[in-house]
Order: sequence, then C-alpha cells, then structure tokens
Amino acid sequence: MKLNEWSIWGCGVLLLILLGCESTSQPDYTKLGLVQISGTVTMDGRPLAGAAVYFHDRPNRVYSYGTTDEVGHYSLMFDSRTAGVLPGEKEIEITTAKNPAAGERDSVAESDESSDEEQKNKATERKGAPGELVPAKYNTQTMLKFTVTESNSSVDFSLESR
Repeated sequence: MKLNEWSIWGCGVLLLILLGCESTSQPDYTKLGLVQISGTVTMDGRPLAGAAVYFHDRPNRVYSYGTTDEVGHYSLMFDSRTAGVLPGEKEIEITTAKNPAAGERDSVAESDESSDEEQKNKATERKGAPGELVPAKYNTQTMLKFTVTESNSSVDFSLESR
C-alpha cells in the first residue's frame, strides 16, 4: 500500500474507534417498569401553581417528582430526562417551599384575594418552611399515600388549606 492508502485506512479505523467509544449519558430504565403518571393539584378548589409533587418510595430511597403549572397540572419524572414512577406504594409530598428542579424557593406569591391578616393566619397554621402555602399534613407530616400500578395514569389531589 502507498502512504495515501495507509492514511485513508488509518483515518477510517480511527473514526470507527471514536464512534465505538461514544457513550450515552442516558441510563437504560426500560426494565424498571416505570408508570407514566400526571394529574392536577388544587387547594380550596383552585389550581395550585408552582407546587412540587413528590411520589416517595421510602424503603428504597427513590422518588419521582413533578412541578405544577399555572392550572395545577403536573407530570412525574423519574430523573431530569425520563418520565415515570416505579410501581408500588408511595408516600406523597406536595410543597411550595422546595422545587425539585430549582432547589429551595425564596418566596411564593399568595393569592391577591386574601388579606394580609388572612395570609398571616394561614402561615401561622402551617408552621412549615418559609414560603410554604400547603399545610404540613400534605408534606412534612403527610397523610397522603397512593399505590402506583400499571393501570394508573392520572392522580389528582384536592387539598384543603384548613
């Protein structure tokens, strides 16, 4: 072979090696049986925007999460790229004091319809983290549980502020 033929052949081999070494940063979760879950969160009959919804699997120290939009809709994510939640019994946490994507929230706007006195009373009743609009019975002292099965696809939560 001539030098040019060796150069072309060598470049081809190098290209194949580089392509073969390419790795994906996305783990393969296909064998986990993740279930796609979405739903709506309301509080006192109104959509709860900007709330984090966690489905905790406490024994395995795993959770899926979602954040509600302006109409209270959320979709659960297993990680930042993969939608879904592992099947099984989950403890549900709904909070406005922390956000899975952005860390702790600095402040959360209360409804303009409430007076300053009503807002102070609600904050005193919650006695939770700063900026928390959701009562402790739905987060730090949650009473919410749900069993995820393959037949689930929508889980709605109707919260009461009192």
